[in-house]
Amino acid sequence: MRRREAIAGAASLGILGTGGVIATRGMPSLSPPDDSDDGGSQGSSPAQLDQPVEIETLDLPWSDGEPITVPITGSVTVLEFWATWCPICARNLPEVTAAHEQVGTNVQFFSITSESVGPDGQVTTAEVEEWWAEHGGGEWPIGFDPTVTLPIRLDVPGTPATAIIDADGVTQWTHQGAVPTAKLLEEIEAAGGSVQEGDT
Repeated sequence: MRRREAIAGAASLGILGTGGVIATRGMPSLSPPDDSDDGGSQGSSPAQLDQPVEIETLDLPWSDGEPITVPITGSVTVLEFWATWCPICARNLPEVTAAHEQVGTNVQFFSITSESVGPDGQVTTAEVEEWWAEHGGGEWPIGFDPTVTLPIRLDVPGTPATAIIDADGVTQWTHQGAVPTAKLLEEIEAAGGSVQEGDT
């Protein structure tokens, strides 16, 4: 796989292209200061999407590669923002997978990288698939959003980050940083998603 240091720099340039956000809020951090679950949640009134956002997805053995429009109506949607150059993402991915294994059919997971993906991109689909398997990722769609449009609109422009949107398209919870399985399941259930009993 390619050197992640160079990719991280390119990803920051992608965020710089958003201009207005930088001017009004300052440069967002691509990595939170620590792995903890404390202090990263965005409070009781998370940012809402004023219009749907279409995200390109990867054609993987478990996913058809068709674009996905967020919010996904009719299901509780768990959005995980990550990148292959992010060590916290790598360490936290098994926690996300464990949560995925304990939810019902009314919950959909969707992971989105800030990297451009393709033959001329920062990473190839094959490299993403290899990284995903190496770090314990589950079988749910993976998208790519190199302009960081969706996390910026949800006010979580750093990496990693999580957003949970309920079945009516309302953002119920956002968080910057890693999230333990138990906390993720708690927030999924609070948003109306079904959660099964399991080890967390």
